[in-house]
Amino acid sequence: MSRPGMDHLTIAEAKTENRLWSNLCGLVFLLNAVAGLLRLYGVLYQQNLLEKFTSGAWLVLYLAGAGTCMAIVNGLAWLSLRYHWKRRVAWVWGVCLLSILAYWAERLFLWSSGQLTGNLIFIIGLHLLWIGLVAIFSWNESKGN
Repeated sequence: MSRPGMDHLTIAEAKTENRLWSNLCGLVFLLNAVAGLLRLYGVLYQQNLLEKFTSGAWLVLYLAGAGTCMAIVNGLAWLSLRYHWKRRVAWVWGVCLLSILAYWAERLFLWSSGQLTGNLIFIIGLHLLWIGLVAIFSWNESKGN
């Protein structure tokens, strides 16, 4: 079973080549899960300071909930790739889009106006790279690899 452009590879080399995209996606989701846990840790560690400088406890609860949710959801996406769940492509797309939408919703509604322009081009580029990575992974999975 060979694909065009991979005729020169052995079966073992082709499987290694095809796992590259899955492993890269898994790394992104694992890093996002760790970021969610670090966010939760930061909220718990700095709770008194956050309550002092914010308008209420709702922001602390939101930050803790968002960190926990992102850690769990991205962790599940990583597990779906690691253990080859049947619906892993759907999980990967869903978690990718959820994470990106959650970031932009938070940025638009919770950040102050002075913070909005700080790293805009970088984040847009990073999110486009992430969507591109997921698209390549999906394409690779649809080819039966």
